[in-house]
Amino acid sequence: MARREIHIDYHLFLILFSKALGAMIILFIMVPKLTGDVKHKLEELEQLDELKQQVVQMDGMLAKLKKSVPEAVYKPLEQKFKEVQNTTKNLEARIESLQHSLAQCDNQRQFLQDRINKLEKELNALDSKTKESVETMIEVKEQRDKLQNELEVTKEQLKDYEQIKKNLENKGELEKQLVQLQEEVNKQLLTIKNQEDKLKTQTEVTQNTAEQIKQLQETIKAKDQTIKLQQQQIADCKPNPKTGFDIKDKNVVFVVDLSGSMDDAPETDKLDQVKAGLKMMVATMDENYKVDVVIFPKSKTEEYGYKYGKLTTVTESTKYDIYRYLSSLKAFGCTPTRQAMNYVLDEPAYKAAGTIILLSDGAPTKRVGQLDCDDDDIADVLADIKSKNSGRVINCIGVGSDFRNENMSNKGVKFMNDLARENKGFYIGF
Repeated sequence: MARREIHIDYHLFLILFSKALGAMIILFIMVPKLTGDVKHKLEELEQLDELKQQVVQMDGMLAKLKKSVPEAVYKPLEQKFKEVQNTTKNLEARIESLQHSLAQCDNQRQFLQDRINKLEKELNALDSKTKESVETMIEVKEQRDKLQNELEVTKEQLKDYEQIKKNLENKGELEKQLVQLQEEVNKQLLTIKNQEDKLKTQTEVTQNTAEQIKQLQETIKAKDQTIKLQQQQIADCKPNPKTGFDIKDKNVVFVVDLSGSMDDAPETDKLDQVKAGLKMMVATMDENYKVDVVIFPKSKTEEYGYKYGKLTTVTESTKYDIYRYLSSLKAFGCTPTRQAMNYVLDEPAYKAAGTIILLSDGAPTKRVGQLDCDDDDIADVLADIKSKNSGRVINCIGVGSDFRNENMSNKGVKFMNDLARENKGFYIGF
């Protein structure tokens, strides 16, 4: 019976020892791998408590075995037990150190979380300030762009006034020449009168004297015609103080020639003169006027274009809009006058327009292929326009030296004269 008890106790001790050793292995595996919620998991480890209980049981059983088993068997068991005790103590110390470190980590993590919250609040406040600063910068940029736009328009107006000043100076020179010519004629009239007085007192008049009188009379007649022509030119050049032209109808369509000849040498500023004149006319209009600007050609494939495509009330805003549109125009291509005029006469949006003002420097042409131009049939163009016009006034303004000099041998000058005459309008060259 004694041996049987010894065998059972010894067997039980080996079972407990195996369990204790297995628990230690589990702890050694789990402790280094615990992360995240480590503190909570360590508190739930029941293996350590069970290991301690098993060590206590093993200690009691070992004391019994010491009396029951041979020393050769007991000594290895005792040595293993002491190793288990030491390992258990080391494990307890390691877990305690780890718990302490975890407590410090929790405190540091809480500190960092509080710091993050504070920084996020500061960042949100900084974002709000940055947003306000950006909005302020946008407003400043918009204001600057507006001022820059007004500056550009003012510069364009200055150029226009300088051109007008130059024209007025030219008119002043013309008036001076007229005064000088009148003074010369007066002198010659006085001379003739004196000669006639002398002839009354003479009994004979020689053939030579009669010829001289005839020549003087012809000279006076020629100079008188020159005076009348220059007086008419001065009258034509004088602008109306209100609108620049006597435009009775308040609904006006300006038809502007953009063909390549508008900036060809030797007169490269014809298009600039047209722009300046148009700007001045629009500048003097008020809200009683409705206008639009039709151009020809518009592109390599389009014969005409327009600013609005309808009659638009003249306001301060539309004036600047038209100024900018005119400034962007460039000369190129043919002179499709027929197509542009037909568009204006046929377009329902211009039905109320009582006045059409055509500004051009030549006779109508038509496109042949992509780049070449050919003369259009002027007589047919005049007949076509007249047949489609229903009582509207078509005024013609010719641009260039041939128009200023009334060079009727120029087919463009004759075309513009005829077009204005056949449609109850005026013609002027500048």
